[in-house]
Amino acid sequence: MTFGLPVATFPVTGPVDVVAPGVTGVLDCDLRAAALCALRLDRGEVRRAALSFGWDACTRQFELLLQPA
Repeated sequence: MTFGLPVATFPVTGPVDVVAPGVTGVLDCDLRAAALCALRLDRGEVRRAALSFGWDACTRQFELLLQPA
């Protein structure tokens, strides 16, 4: 996704946590249908959305969850 390549995947644990349906990829039990739909997604939008999962964004999200002991 970071390179603008949309993902076609089964709707299972893992992909459902990072793939934004219709934005960064397609989740479907029919993988052929998912792949054909994924080809129609905007690659620029896929890349922009995927960059929100970079190390900086993940670190900021983690820091927001920290609480004093």
